[in-house]
Amino acid sequence: MVDVAGIVEEDEEENKTPWEGAVMFRRSAIQSDFEYNTTLERLGLSRYSTEKSSSLAKSMGLMTLKSDEEAATPVQISIEVTKEGRDFELDGVIKTSLGLICNR
Repeated sequence: MVDVAGIVEEDEEENKTPWEGAVMFRRSAIQSDFEYNTTLERLGLSRYSTEKSSSLAKSMGLMTLKSDEEAATPVQISIEVTKEGRDFELDGVIKTSLGLICNR
C-alpha cells in the first residue's frame, strides 16, 4: 500500500503482534495470569522450527490456535504476574520444542 506522500507502508501482516489472541485474567487485585499459544514462526524464531520439532511439540500436547499453521512449531506461554507495591514479580513457563544443530 502507498500513502499520499508516496511512502510504501508495510503489509498489515508484518505489523501484527505475535501476542495477538493472548488470554489474561485476574485472580485478585494483585495477581493476574497470562496464557498464550503461539508458534516459533510468529515469534520470529522460524530458524529453530523443523518438522521434527513441530511433531515433538504436538506430541507434548501443544497446539496452535490457527489451522493454517499446521507445519508450525507450537509454543505455550504461561505467566503469573503479582504486584507488590510498586514492584512486579513474574513467574512463568514456556513450553516448546527446538531444532538445534549439534556442534560436537
